[in-house]
Amino acid sequence: MRDVVSLELVARQLDEQIAGRFPVGQRLRVLDVGMGQGTQALRLARAGHKVTGIEKDCAMLSAARAALAAEPEGIRERVRLLEG
Repeated sequence: MRDVVSLELVARQLDEQIAGRFPVGQRLRVLDVGMGQGTQALRLARAGHKVTGIEKDCAMLSAARAALAAEPEGIRERVRLLEG
């Protein structure tokens, strides 16, 4: 439960930061360093942004790749996942 609340809090804060700095509807290029399982990277891609996610933990990167593979093509083409 705590992880769900934490993810929702991060998502809300991220949305507030984007809304406060960029015009509504502007598509961004986002670098997500230490992206973990890619939850926020995928959420941003679903919102239309292009995302490059970097993760050094192989297990987390594998989880992010699996989650990305389950997304529609239009989302997958907006996300690039890198090990590092």
